[in-house]
Amino acid sequence: MRKPLIILLAAFFATSVYASPNGGYTQHDWDSLVTLSTLTDAEAADNAIILLDTRILEYTPSSEEGDFFMYITRHKRIRVNNDNGVDEFNKVFVPIREDDEVITLKARSIAKDGTVKVLNEESIKNLENYEDYGSFALFAIEGVEKGGEIEYIYTIKRTAEIFGRETYQSNVKIKEANFTLITTDELKFGTYGYNGFPTGEFVKDGERYTLNIKVENMPALYEEEYSATDACKQRLAYKLIGRGGESTRLYTWNDAALRYLSTMYGYETDFDAANFIKGIKAHKLKTEEEKILAIEKYLKTNIAIKEESGPGLSDPSAIVARRYGNETGMTRIYAMCLNELGVRHQLVVTCNRNDNKFVAEFEDYYNLDEYLFYFPETKKYLSPSNINLRLGAAPSYLAGNNGLFVTVPYGFGQVREIQPMKYDENTVKLDAEILFDKNMEYVTVKKRQSWTGHTAYIYRFNFEYADDENKELFIRELMASGLDDAVIKSKTTVNDDIEANATATPLELNGEYTCGSLLENAGSSYILNVGDIIGPQSELYQDHERQTDISFPYPKEYLHHIYFTIPAGYTVKGLDDAKITKKLESKGETLASFTSTYTQKGNVVEINVHEFYAVADIPKEFYEGFRSVINAASDFQKVALVLEPNK
Repeated sequence: MRKPLIILLAAFFATSVYASPNGGYTQHDWDSLVTLSTLTDAEAADNAIILLDTRILEYTPSSEEGDFFMYITRHKRIRVNNDNGVDEFNKVFVPIREDDEVITLKARSIAKDGTVKVLNEESIKNLENYEDYGSFALFAIEGVEKGGEIEYIYTIKRTAEIFGRETYQSNVKIKEANFTLITTDELKFGTYGYNGFPTGEFVKDGERYTLNIKVENMPALYEEEYSATDACKQRLAYKLIGRGGESTRLYTWNDAALRYLSTMYGYETDFDAANFIKGIKAHKLKTEEEKILAIEKYLKTNIAIKEESGPGLSDPSAIVARRYGNETGMTRIYAMCLNELGVRHQLVVTCNRNDNKFVAEFEDYYNLDEYLFYFPETKKYLSPSNINLRLGAAPSYLAGNNGLFVTVPYGFGQVREIQPMKYDENTVKLDAEILFDKNMEYVTVKKRQSWTGHTAYIYRFNFEYADDENKELFIRELMASGLDDAVIKSKTTVNDDIEANATATPLELNGEYTCGSLLENAGSSYILNVGDIIGPQSELYQDHERQTDISFPYPKEYLHHIYFTIPAGYTVKGLDDAKITKKLESKGETLASFTSTYTQKGNVVEINVHEFYAVADIPKEFYEGFRSVINAASDFQKVALVLEPNK
């Protein structure tokens, strides 16, 4: 859940920095002589190419001693090669905050014949809180045509920021990317490059220090299956690490830990944790874990989470009264209740692993936007904002990433991994018996299915909150996915209450259906589409070299058992097609595997499938091996057996 991080950081780590009308900045401008750029054939085939992406940050002292403001300059030039490129880039959004001062804003289009059209300032529109992303200046660039170019520059004066992040890579190639940070010896900055973006070094230039980074031919990053694409983009993080001649590093992980301890546990509120615990009768329960679960059940059943900011949404007293609040406020309620109960725990602050990689070596506070609680004695997690989870596992999108573990009540901060569940804790089990109609017109499938771990968490949420119609559709999808002609005859769910997510108890769905498409007439023989019992499977194909590491939602295991008795007077053919073995191994460890085998004893045929993905993240150099395992499941789904009459 993304929180208003800039506001949060300003509240946590405010320094004496103010905008000032005094002081100047290093002006940046486009070339007065306009010449269209030359592209390669491959570049000309793309929708668009970003020819130049220059970003400049300049910190300048104000007239007040010790105070600073900053100038933010953006200069972009884009070649648009077709209508899709024109549609994507002919409108420009400039983020404008309340106290910003726009120093420069200009744009132009360059036609194929060299004709230049400059932005008419009257066409600039101001958008207030556009789609909840804040305020923007929007302008459309006139005269844009296929084969032409778009160029714009803007400079904004803003209250100095001590943290920042610049993401460059997208689905469009960048011919030249530049980052410049200009500061004085009073403000010392550090940088960290993600996914290969260089960090550079500051060079003294008179009374200023300048960091210049240039990257040429940054490739487009395409969406790929089983990929955390956003987390793989090249970006640069920067932060203030020192002031003047002081040697102490600023804004460390320990500093962040102390601030989060203060804002969560020291927040001034009328909320009375002791009375709240008594009010829901949690104090009468025997164990700490039972008390925690009672608090969690009450809050997640009775109070809604809103992705908004504001005092009333983050104050525990107001939240309990109104029955809604944001993640920060909900986290405060849990924190105060855990303190009241005297439960040993840690506050964990982290980020979604699909958005970014949490690294220990650089204090990137932009990665601090998701909350958990960790209980060292039981090694369990509690997620304040996930209503489908209960005390136990961390959410799958956080597990496997690092997090800042804050020791309560001391405020010591340590970065370490949020432990994911093991693959054999996230299981999908299927036991299916196939029965043939005496006239060989259809089959009846008796299914016993069960799920544990993250899959069970998600499915129980659907059972809990779906209306009757959607619940029926969901059950049908689980029982007979891909079989449109299946007729459900019976169904029973077991352990489907969402509170069962606090245990390792499997969710079960048992029932039976009839289906004609599983058995096809082929003259005197019949085709049994036995692979369709497991439902449709994904198939991986890619027409370019893999760019990103493989990111699986979570480690997972499938165990399928399918069996049937061959009808009297028939012989089964094609069983060897059900024997498939594909494995991905590294250094003696099996990272992923698909194995299907069969046995035949008399007229009884049994097919067993064991598929697993032992880890959630696999380096891209193993992509072909991973693809072979994924596609093996698809190959099995296509397995069809032939029932031939005995001669």
